[in-house]
Amino acid sequence: MRRFKRTLKVLFEGEGSSRVLVDSVMTIIIFLVIVLFNLLPDLAYFISITIFGLEYVLRLWIKGNKLKYIFSFAGVVDLVCIFVPVLPGEYTEYVLLLKIFRYSKFSKTFAEVFWEKLPELLSVLALALILVVVISVIVYHFESGVKDTSYRSLWDAIWWGIVTLTTVGYGDMYPQTNAGRAFAVIAMFLGIGVISIPTGIISAGLVEKIMDKKLRGKLDLEDHVVFLGYNDSFNRILQEEEIQDMTAVVLITKKDVNVPAWVLHYKEDYLSSVLLEKLNLNYARAVVVLSEREGEEDSVDAKSMLTAITVRKMAPDVHIVLELLRDENIKVAKEILRGVDVVAQSKLIGEITIASIVSPGISDVFSELMSIGGSDLILMGAEELGVDEPELFDEFMDRLHERGILPIGIKRGEEVILVPDKDFHVISDDEVFVVKRG
Repeated sequence: MRRFKRTLKVLFEGEGSSRVLVDSVMTIIIFLVIVLFNLLPDLAYFISITIFGLEYVLRLWIKGNKLKYIFSFAGVVDLVCIFVPVLPGEYTEYVLLLKIFRYSKFSKTFAEVFWEKLPELLSVLALALILVVVISVIVYHFESGVKDTSYRSLWDAIWWGIVTLTTVGYGDMYPQTNAGRAFAVIAMFLGIGVISIPTGIISAGLVEKIMDKKLRGKLDLEDHVVFLGYNDSFNRILQEEEIQDMTAVVLITKKDVNVPAWVLHYKEDYLSSVLLEKLNLNYARAVVVLSEREGEEDSVDAKSMLTAITVRKMAPDVHIVLELLRDENIKVAKEILRGVDVVAQSKLIGEITIASIVSPGISDVFSELMSIGGSDLILMGAEELGVDEPELFDEFMDRLHERGILPIGIKRGEEVILVPDKDFHVISDDEVFVVKRG
């Protein structure tokens, strides 16, 4: 169910081609319904209620803050459009046009810019009104005494002033005196400025908003896992059911990698603070910093630790799992990065990382066990260790001790059980974390 929810988030709220496809299809359906309202009203009603109703339920389901969505502009429009067939009055189907705004990113951006720049636009409007009144009064003064004048009243002159300053120029009214024509020329040039100023304000605002969204726009994600960096460990971690059941998985790396469609992949530098702000880290389930082997191990570990420090400053409460290459650096990292789970790169990185995400702090247990002189922490099949029928963990542990093997945890399907109770039964399908003498 989480996987389905995660897929819906990508389709409805992602930034890739899937979101564009969904928005395009819904826009086509809206225009189709508007046409069908006059041709096949019953079919239009059915589409409106079923498709738009299902969309509303799904969008509400994937939202973390459901009340915020319900009372938002998009939420209200989505709800109203479901009941368009039963709304009173004619032409109610055109209410669906409002729904197009929720599928058009540019429409949303334009609306945001308009409201942000409204004070400046109102200032320009006030200036334009003053110019209209002044020019109209002056021209009316010169033209009102002319025979067969078209300026029969001041309101006629104001109408002419608005038409002239907005560069429309219907031609139904025009000055006949030289003085009136002179001021009409002034009004024409002023009109160019009146139009260009608000156009410039909106254009500059759009460029600013688009760039800001590109750099700083936050992903609408919650309870997601963010991977900073990429190596073979990522593919192993991705195989774990717990990761596949997360609401979303985000990968940030400059490397060209092939990942499943449900992984949000950003090909950028994960040390960029601007990009990290976009990831909504405060609401993440965990941030996993993976070692990218490019250069000396110490340099790689230093970059990984710097990344963890940056994340900690930006999101003080988020759980961080830090993968390092050298044992010496692991000790240093634990001293300077309190509350961060530091793990060593190994074949068990998938299991250790998952256990750390589910149970913060558990990586310390693994580290202590792996530091036992001459020992290795490995994952073995229970059947390989002689389990044919269910066996008490206490008896299982005693039997393995005789072979110099210390079992410390069980992996059963999706669940990782560390240091099980003595009455816990090990079965043949289990996998066992063991410390084995080298």
